[in-house]
Amino acid sequence: MDKKLPGIIVTGASGFIGRHFLEAVSGKYRLFCLARRSPDEVGIAEDKNLRWTQVDIGSWDPLREVVRCIKSNGGADYFLHLAGYYDFSNEPNPEYKRTNVDGTRNMLKLAKLIGVKRFIFSSSLAACEFPATGEALDENSAPAADFPYAWSKRECEKLILESKEWFPSAIIRLA
Repeated sequence: MDKKLPGIIVTGASGFIGRHFLEAVSGKYRLFCLARRSPDEVGIAEDKNLRWTQVDIGSWDPLREVVRCIKSNGGADYFLHLAGYYDFSNEPNPEYKRTNVDGTRNMLKLAKLIGVKRFIFSSSLAACEFPATGEALDENSAPAADFPYAWSKRECEKLILESKEWFPSAIIRLA
């Protein structure tokens, strides 16, 4: 890896946004990618500045090796947390807590151990209740929707805000 390049940790690297982000920044950063699927499964080419780890972010023990790998390859400046669980049932599922909430807690711990300069979290507009006719959501809208996915994103946003003593962070509510 070219240690002159800034480093970025990307969770959800095998997802739609993650894959396209990697394509856009390839060659400009050292990329530490965390995903459930392999790079071959999603068409990510090998790159000397890319380290790919298939890992479940909901479990801390395998992440210890990720911390070691990132530190031994020059560390990371930024953290882009795109990973998350979602299903279309709107029914409770333990994965919302395990992957989204516990996984985010683990990613914040990992970011703290690495010493990143900024943490960027992908939340969702779904975390907010739909506005009344003629009104709009903005960055000040409270995450108050009450279905399981929204609850998990709301809990994650709380965790991000609680971590502000460790590093600056941004919450992006994707639509």
